[in-house]
Amino acid sequence: MSLLGGVMMFREVGSCFRVGHCAWRLMLVTILTVAALLSPEPVQGAEIDDCQGLFQAGQFDDCWKQADAAITRGAYGEGWPMLKAHVELAQGKPADAVTTLQTGLERYSWSVRLRLLLRRSLRFSGNAEKVPDLDAEIEKLIDTAPWRYTDAENLVLIGQWRLEQGADAAMIQEKFFLRARQNNPSHRLPILALGQLALDKRDFALAAEHLNIAAKSFPNDPEILFSLALAVASADTETASDLQDHVLNINPNFVPLLLHLAERHFDGERYDESKQLIEQVLTIDKQQPDALALRSALQTILGNIEAAQADRKLALSTWATNPHVDFTIGRLLSRKYRFAEGATHQRLALEKHPTFLPAQKQLAEDLLRLGQDAEGWKLVDAAQQADQYDITLFNLSTLKGHVDQFRTLTRDGLIVRMDPVEA
Repeated sequence: MSLLGGVMMFREVGSCFRVGHCAWRLMLVTILTVAALLSPEPVQGAEIDDCQGLFQAGQFDDCWKQADAAITRGAYGEGWPMLKAHVELAQGKPADAVTTLQTGLERYSWSVRLRLLLRRSLRFSGNAEKVPDLDAEIEKLIDTAPWRYTDAENLVLIGQWRLEQGADAAMIQEKFFLRARQNNPSHRLPILALGQLALDKRDFALAAEHLNIAAKSFPNDPEILFSLALAVASADTETASDLQDHVLNINPNFVPLLLHLAERHFDGERYDESKQLIEQVLTIDKQQPDALALRSALQTILGNIEAAQADRKLALSTWATNPHVDFTIGRLLSRKYRFAEGATHQRLALEKHPTFLPAQKQLAEDLLRLGQDAEGWKLVDAAQQADQYDITLFNLSTLKGHVDQFRTLTRDGLIVRMDPVEA
């Protein structure tokens, strides 16, 4: 059993409500059911599913028009402003997304889903300082009426929000993602969230186990297929390649895959191909921060330092404290054995977000490769205390136990650590 799977064991989570709550909720459900039966739009669920399909296929303009038309005619459902805002974010229009979501909240004042997407929109529209107040609103809504947010989508999105705030991954898996899957086994989000959580912890076997199940139920979902490709890439490159081809057939402009392929070309020193894919992403969103961070790293490798700095500045122009920009630049430079520069960028990321775990993990690895063992191992210990489920951190901690028993040999500027018998 994997580390993540072994630690995060499932326990059924039940919940109960006072009889008074159940009575008035039953009456409300009855009223809403009758209203739905009398509605002039009996196919509204199918219509929003169709719009979601357009979004997944990268047909953003058609999806936006359909969502906007539904909102204009008063179609009920927080899903419509969410879809419209998702399109606006995908096209690099975060200010428009803020307007869409704030207008939606005038009608759906209780919506946590709209607020969670608004957080992201505020950050990328230069209003990150408003996010803490929004977090407080979300917390208050959940505390006041927790029963309202027990459907699969709310559970997953709230769980992801808690993870970002530093919640324990095992608790999130059990009380949010697994609970969401139990509440709605046919919904795509819970099983996708379970797979992506395993990916984040670098537990690829567990991720593949979850995502294979999801791919059977959603064979044309680009997000699920791409996540599965990442999970199986190290064990089955042919299957991973086939999955990526299928994603591009569904959506030729699927940004996460385009960026992934651009990174692969970057690693293989196929810089022209990498740049071409980056430019393809930037035609969709001219300020896409991950694409600009990748181009900054590429410019650094090519010796175009001023261009690299300009790309980094542009990547941070919409959200100045976004730690992912310097993390991405540093991670890519370290893949080219430029560990000192990589470590510098990880420190910049941690200046923006001191508890940003990806940067902590990467900086620890960079420092160990630079021979700065004392600080490197200290960071490994701190990162593992914050995240007990990351496979690489677990392996590093195990390695440290062995290295501590090695003998150190020094000669002509070289430091070699060996088993005492071999030394």
